[in-house]
Order: sequence, then C-alpha cells, then structure tokens
Amino acid sequence: MESVSIGKIGLAIGNSSYALYLSHVFVVAALGFVFSSVFTAGWQETTGLPELYIMVSVLLSLVVGWIIHEWLEKPAGYFLKARVSFTATKQIRLMNFGSLVVRR
Repeated sequence: MESVSIGKIGLAIGNSSYALYLSHVFVVAALGFVFSSVFTAGWQETTGLPELYIMVSVLLSLVVGWIIHEWLEKPAGYFLKARVSFTATKQIRLMNFGSLVVRR
C-alpha cells in the first residue's frame, strides 16, 4: 500500500471538519443574500455567476470553519479537558481509595 500525504492544508480541513459542517449552512445562506443584493435578479441563470458563487461558498466555508475551530472549538476543548481532569483528580483524592483490591 502507498502512504498518502494530505499535507498541512488537508490536516487543517480534517481537524476543522465538524466546525465546517456546522457553519457552512450560514456561510452559504449569507453569501446567497449578498449575491442577490449585489447582482440583478436572475443571477443564477447568468453565465459564470453560479460557478463563482459555488467557488466562493466553498472557500469561504473552509475559512470560516477553520476560524471557528481555531478560535472557539480548540480553546473550549482545552478548557473543558483541564476542568474535567482537575475535577476528576480532586474527586479521586477525596475518595482516598488507597490500595483497592478487586476480587473475582
């Protein structure tokens, strides 16, 4: 089997995929509103504009998803991981199991 290198961009897209999944709907809708406001009615039938809309939607969705992942999802994950780890350690110390023997 050949190994596949996805590179830094592919890794960033993969890591931010959940944020991308959640945010792309809002990006596509907002961009549709912008296109409808900027271009005349019927822009969907105009040659080149639907393709431009799709390309801009994909690129903007990737960027917004990455930003949400880096600025919201990762810091929240670090915070919660530290909080849960601290709480679990504190509870174990309070229970003071000492040496626990499990018998079958």
